[in-house]
Amino acid sequence: MFTPLSDLSGSRGTRGHHRPPPVSRAATRPIADYFKTYMDESAIEAKGTAPVQPRFDRDHQDQDQAGVAAELAQFWRAAAAAAAAPRVPRV
Repeated sequence: MFTPLSDLSGSRGTRGHHRPPPVSRAATRPIADYFKTYMDESAIEAKGTAPVQPRFDRDHQDQDQAGVAAELAQFWRAAAAAAAAPRVPRV
């Protein structure tokens, strides 16, 4: 049983059945831009903590339990909303 399946599988590979479809450069451009943005380590290092500094400052202001609980609740609401948001690919 295995030999006929193996032969069939091998013959499909030689006829090009497993070749991925061609992808246009326009389709991959958003992926490349996204990668370039998040992997630009020199720009990330140059900015330092400035983009998140307001969040750090707000966290340090909430020293009591109620403030910390409110911040955590806000964080989890935002995380849940982001997870539930529909992801529509750009073309």
